[in-house]
Amino acid sequence: MRAFLNLLGLAGAMGVTTALVLGYLTGFGFIELTTHIGVGLLSPAAPMLAFSITLFYFIATGKAIGEAAQKGHATEDDVAATRGFKAKLFPWLLAAMIALMAAPLSGAAFDTGKLPRYAHSIIAWASLAVLWLAWWKASAMLRENSAIMAKTAKAIRGDSGKMRNL
Repeated sequence: MRAFLNLLGLAGAMGVTTALVLGYLTGFGFIELTTHIGVGLLSPAAPMLAFSITLFYFIATGKAIGEAAQKGHATEDDVAATRGFKAKLFPWLLAAMIALMAAPLSGAAFDTGKLPRYAHSIIAWASLAVLWLAWWKASAMLRENSAIMAKTAKAIRGDSGKMRNL
């Protein structure tokens, strides 16, 4: 699951980066505006999906670690760590998802003359920065969470092996 979420988030971040670059290429006349619009509308879908799955993944694994701790298969430090992951990561993931919605909306506002080009550019750059930062943080915390899950799974397997020998 970790590899899937990392890859989906990375692909999405690269897609959004491409949309930003295409916007500048459009401004210089190298490509058609429709290319920038199409990529700009579609590319946020992958990180939005990755980040929403990541939110639920941390909720589910945190609950599983909590239940394992009640049975003696995980420590309270592990439970605290999973809570810490959520506390540190969720605001960034939510900010990135909001930013990923704001960038195309500001592009539509620019296209209809309601927003100046520089405002759309600022929003797009800010969205890109928050997106990459959120992906980086999620990747690191998914790695740490996987280590806790592996340790807990090993403890559960070890305990069930002892039960079979009885």
